[in-house]
Amino acid sequence: MPAPCSAATLANRSAAGTGYPLAAASLQAGGGAATALKRVGWAVDEMGRSGRPEPPGVQMGVLVERVLVVEDSAVIQRLIAVCLRPAGVEIDVRTDGPAGLEAALASPPDLLILDVGLPQMDGWEVLQHLRADPRTRHLKVLVLTAHAQEETRERAGRGGADAFITKPFRPNDLRRIALGLLRGVEVGAGPA
Repeated sequence: MPAPCSAATLANRSAAGTGYPLAAASLQAGGGAATALKRVGWAVDEMGRSGRPEPPGVQMGVLVERVLVVEDSAVIQRLIAVCLRPAGVEIDVRTDGPAGLEAALASPPDLLILDVGLPQMDGWEVLQHLRADPRTRHLKVLVLTAHAQEETRERAGRGGADAFITKPFRPNDLRRIALGLLRGVEVGAGPA
């Protein structure tokens, strides 16, 4: 069974206009995700299952954290999935800048893991578009890059990234930073 999402995740989805404000308020009032879903009119059984097709970000009647990975390397995509899926995180992958931008704007995830060196539109341009759009202005973004120079780290900060990690990375570092961002824990910039 997936891990339920946190109040911070629900609040992020509410701020993004993705239809979760009542559920967020209900979760913060206490009772867990299943109670929050019941309070907003979903038919949820005692195990937290809704009995109808799940909308994005819901598995088995439980709201889960959604991560959009925009990365062109299949190896890195799989490594990120292996790091985060055991924590109950739903992973969606896009392999180029335009597809990643379109997916983030259409249904803002709880976290975007964004490679800088992408085909068709680089990660810097994707980040610039996301920060300019009210739907994704406050989206949590973890920049992933092979460039470890301090200049790259500073550019990520100036562009509005919430964290930065370089490839190759240690899986535990990626997991710690990503889950910290998802759950509202201060994570710092990440290892160089």
